[in-house]
Amino acid sequence: MKENIFDPLGMNNTGYDHHDTIIPKRATGYSKTPDGYTNAAYLDMSIPYAAGSIYSTVEDLYLWDQALYTDKLLSAQSKASMYKPFLEDYAYGWVVQNASFKQNGKDIQVIRHGGGINGFTTTIVRFPQEKNLIVMLDNTGTGYLDPLSDSIAKILYNQPYEQPKMSPVSVLRKTIVEKGIEAGVAQYRDLKAKQSATYDFAETELNQLGYQLLRSGKPREAIEIFKLNVEAYPQAFNTYDSLGDAYVAVNERELAKQNYKKSLELNPNNTNAAAALKTLDTPAVTVDSKVLESYVGEYEVGPGFVLRVFCEGDKFMTQATGQPAFEIFPDSETVFHPSAFPAKLTFIKDADGKVNAISIDQRGRVTNGKRIK
Repeated sequence: MKENIFDPLGMNNTGYDHHDTIIPKRATGYSKTPDGYTNAAYLDMSIPYAAGSIYSTVEDLYLWDQALYTDKLLSAQSKASMYKPFLEDYAYGWVVQNASFKQNGKDIQVIRHGGGINGFTTTIVRFPQEKNLIVMLDNTGTGYLDPLSDSIAKILYNQPYEQPKMSPVSVLRKTIVEKGIEAGVAQYRDLKAKQSATYDFAETELNQLGYQLLRSGKPREAIEIFKLNVEAYPQAFNTYDSLGDAYVAVNERELAKQNYKKSLELNPNNTNAAAALKTLDTPAVTVDSKVLESYVGEYEVGPGFVLRVFCEGDKFMTQATGQPAFEIFPDSETVFHPSAFPAKLTFIKDADGKVNAISIDQRGRVTNGKRIK
């Protein structure tokens, strides 16, 4: 990357992050909680590879953007392939579609990509016809960049726009944590009825809240939030897909299947729902308690980043450094999946049959961890 992209373009503030490297003015990631901002959960940024290990600035990303209008990095043929959408408007690393507005009655092509990792959210939006560019980098992990970038785009093209509304996520999450899910649901209905001009009640907002609850070990609360989203957006395939994910987290397989099937009815190209149904149609696996006990221990998957595996009553659990604990369910005697996010955990045995390592596969990105305890 440095030899072929960063150095030739003069992207001097861009590189591959690593915990050992001293990087002047490196940003710190934060997470917003009901009690205010906290340091984001630790993650050695060399681990995510292409999914989050690159650091950069808006100025450097502008240099990259401008180079994509030349043949300095890629040939015209390669760029044509890179921008050709295949699945749900997704090309090679870019979403390619038309903007929500027109100019002089003509469509405006927009090329975008967003992302996020512990404490950070990003988006880049390119308008190739006019060479307009929007880059937004956030180190609070709020996930509120898309509405802002959409409003900026409308301003650029002299289109009517709305002032950005506040996200209700933090308000609702605080209520749920302090007073319970019933109070949170009641507050949502009240805010939507009385303060719709202040708060943004888009589908993505409740979806974000639901996954926050799911990842913080509150799957039952997440289910109720995803149900609200289904109620508000009954024709949106993703609301049913998310509700299916939450039911998987509590191992309610039939309800999960019902929602994945509904999601596929609305969008037959939903690959997540199709893959989830295939997994759910496989008979449930039972693993002997003595085998589970042989897996109990600690596995180091990165410097200072340990995955703890333990039994809690009749539940088989895992917990990473700085993160909540999650139940994991067997796909076979050695392969398990966590309740809160898509991944496969495989326990690896040595020649004597003793478990000495773990392999974590997150959608094709594999990280290995050595057993240290």
